[in-house]
Amino acid sequence: MPEVDRLNVTIIDDIMVRRGASTQKLDGLTIERAQPNEVPDRTPRATLVGEWGLSMHAESRRGDEARHILVDFGYNPVTLLNNMDILKIAPEKLDALVLSHGHYDHFGGMVGFLSATKGKLKDRLPFFVGGEDCFCTRVYSNGGQCP
Repeated sequence: MPEVDRLNVTIIDDIMVRRGASTQKLDGLTIERAQPNEVPDRTPRATLVGEWGLSMHAESRRGDEARHILVDFGYNPVTLLNNMDILKIAPEKLDALVLSHGHYDHFGGMVGFLSATKGKLKDRLPFFVGGEDCFCTRVYSNGGQCP
């Protein structure tokens, strides 16, 4: 496992957007909250959107070297692309894509993201997918399927 000097994780898409919360320091970690992010000259993409789903951008640094990884794609590509634009996360800088598991709120935005960024992503961009049961159908013990 490579060691890094710094890791910054930005929540791109989540069920909630916390505006105006203060920065916190906890046991050597700094948690910075998004500050007002309105972009009034570009409607309707004017503010961060929160929805059911999850997407994160991880930036690791070791010396002068930086790596950018997109972890999950949220539920909706419109939300993902809107929030990436506001947060200034450039698809062309991504060094890898990760899909943690096969729930729609983690991969729903993937096809739209890939379509919208076609030709912008690096050639031969690595794509990592969670364990072998990532998209397996899960069945409850009473015989019903999970949604």
